[in-house]
Amino acid sequence: MVNQEILISYKEIINKYYNLDEEIKCILAKLYGENINCVDKNFNISKVIAVDENLIEKKIKDERLNDFIGKAGVYIFLDNKMNPVYIGYSSTIRQRLGYQLKGLTHGVSTLLKNIKTIEKLFDKNLKFEGKSIKDIFNEYISFLIVIDYGKKDEENVKLAKSLETILISLFNSKYNL
Repeated sequence: MVNQEILISYKEIINKYYNLDEEIKCILAKLYGENINCVDKNFNISKVIAVDENLIEKKIKDERLNDFIGKAGVYIFLDNKMNPVYIGYSSTIRQRLGYQLKGLTHGVSTLLKNIKTIEKLFDKNLKFEGKSIKDIFNEYISFLIVIDYGKKDEENVKLAKSLETILISLFNSKYNL
């Protein structure tokens, strides 16, 4: 699912962080496409979802997001090389993804704001004025993976928040500030 050549390989993670919780190890294995058996785990990992024009246009109404209604979890935006570039968690995944795709969380999504901030650090002449949200997403974001912990409740939200922190630390995702 994720690029095997990102900063740290699955084997490096498991060797270096051998005390990781078994559920986290299982999630990482599935993200890296490792074929291991995870018995009685409290999560589901979506198929890779293309962040295409249809998803951006329909936002929360896109049927590919229906599985995440009322659920807590983690979402991972990937670039066209399958590298994680932004990782977030939410107690209501579908709603949060709608805000991120729409670019409206208090005026702008965290992801969109971070893309603009980071990219302007690399290229001071870069202009975002006149570019649509769709154009910006198409240039920097290609895919989405969702790790769904199930219904929104205190325990599942806590698990999602912990997983988000671990994944950001391991993947060093470019647009998480």
